[in-house]
Amino acid sequence: MASENETPVKKAKSGTWDNIDVFRELSIVFYNRLDNGGGLTPEFKEAVAAYLGGRGHDVSWNALRTFPKMSRVLTKWDEKTHEDILIEVFHSITIPQSDLTKIMEGLHAKGHTFSESALR
Repeated sequence: MASENETPVKKAKSGTWDNIDVFRELSIVFYNRLDNGGGLTPEFKEAVAAYLGGRGHDVSWNALRTFPKMSRVLTKWDEKTHEDILIEVFHSITIPQSDLTKIMEGLHAKGHTFSESALR
């Protein structure tokens, strides 16, 4: 799988997933395979693990398959979240009088009866 121009064999630095060389080698292997129209056959999977092992990386196909995913933290945008955001915005900005008048008109149109001074 490796050509003469590829990176020489290196021992893994710390953890496998902290080692940029593993990703470089994987990129080369997958690019070459996919560029030549190959698929992820069982033979290819075994060859990838063997190739990485031969390059000094202790990685199995199963470890690649279950590669740690970079997960996102999703915020649940419920009424409490919206309320908290609006409260923090309200406490952090200065609302010009012309905008405050429009806000009060909109609140009164929705049935709220409090005064502008109560809102402040």
